[in-house]
Amino acid sequence: MLDGIGGLCGAYFETDKGPNNLSKRAHEFVEDLRTIATNLGFDCTGFESSETYEWESNKRYKFHCKDLRSNTECLLFEAKAFKNGNLHFFFNQDFILKLNVEFGRLKGWLKNTREASTELSITLEEAMSCFNSNLQLHDASCLKLGLAA
Repeated sequence: MLDGIGGLCGAYFETDKGPNNLSKRAHEFVEDLRTIATNLGFDCTGFESSETYEWESNKRYKFHCKDLRSNTECLLFEAKAFKNGNLHFFFNQDFILKLNVEFGRLKGWLKNTREASTELSITLEEAMSCFNSNLQLHDASCLKLGLAA
């Protein structure tokens, strides 16, 4: 549960009104999650977005993706929104594991796969498949940069 991140539009959130009965902040949060998932190997291109649904209180909405490791479609998460500004999420366990490992690595809390395995009580193989798994540019020389004069 995320408290106060934004939920359904209503009397408390009229200034944050977004499309399809969901607050702007909630739309942005759902879309940020989809972007993060894509960066971790769960491609959300062409699947449901926050604007796909006409949101109602306490109703689950499904968000799918393509798992690039297995090349299969899967459920990324389900979300429920409420009038009190809360969002509830039910996450794909592979996604949340990758998110936790990568967050720990980026924050410097997990220095290597062995630490990830120990700290998160996962196998070394799971840690190896998650550690340093975010999309990265390895050769930026292929990018053409337009510099302002």
